[in-house]
Amino acid sequence: MRQKLQEIHPDLELDTNPFTLKDEFPGNPALKCYADQVWWLTVVTPVITTIFIALLVSRFNYEGFNWLRSGLFFTGWILGLFLSTLNSKSLIRYAWWFLLPVIVATLFWNAGITPKLLADYGSYDLIAVTYLFLSLFEPFIRPFAFGVAVGVAVGVAFGVAVGVAAGVTFGVGVGAGASSSKTKVSSKLPPVKF
Repeated sequence: MRQKLQEIHPDLELDTNPFTLKDEFPGNPALKCYADQVWWLTVVTPVITTIFIALLVSRFNYEGFNWLRSGLFFTGWILGLFLSTLNSKSLIRYAWWFLLPVIVATLFWNAGITPKLLADYGSYDLIAVTYLFLSLFEPFIRPFAFGVAVGVAVGVAFGVAVGVAAGVTFGVGVGAGASSSKTKVSSKLPPVKF
């Protein structure tokens, strides 16, 4: 495989993102073909494998499989893969500048630090509105955002094998893990004292 990749392009390795060589696609149709194959394998293989495993989980597990969460994850996954093919360092940097504060804010909220600080300052309305927003949108936003993050971070950036493995692992994990925790979102949130 390494020899075949070297024939396509001298800088191409098994873990090379072929879209970093996008400028050379017009003069090297084999490189463009390889990049397209990598992208399609990284998109289709995890989806098909997850569907197969989900059917087995649904058949042999009484709780079933959460198809909606896996579907949302894979929608984000495909969007993340598309963004990674653009090979725009500034776009990826802006995505991380957006995702990092959201991740930190989520960690502070889930740890109960933010609600406690807001309660200390008497912002009970803001706490209530935030809890309402989380209970309505959290089941949909989290898997989609997670899919985008994994698609951009792993995607085709680490080659076909890692991209496909990550897609299968997270796609199955999101669907199977979500179905085993059927508790309401509000029961996971810390109590607010008025």
